[in-house]
Amino acid sequence: MTKAEANQMMDYCYVHLMVMKHYYEKTREFELDIIEKANLEQIDELLSAIQNGIDRGYLIDMEVTCINDDATQLWEEVSQIFSKTK
Repeated sequence: MTKAEANQMMDYCYVHLMVMKHYYEKTREFELDIIEKANLEQIDELLSAIQNGIDRGYLIDMEVTCINDDATQLWEEVSQIFSKTK
């Protein structure tokens, strides 16, 4: 994978992770359930992994692939909730 491809994937992941983080952290009537809390924790860990790569100056291909896979899976789950709340 080229550096440009990796950067594009991380940009895509970062945007989706921030949207999901905002969704979970917004003011709500009820407290987050256990699944939502776990999702938010995973989102924070993925954002931290991206930031660590930025601070280090690079992410290896395996990190990019794992972050992308995890973020995509979370997005598929959480975006279904978005469509239900419209």
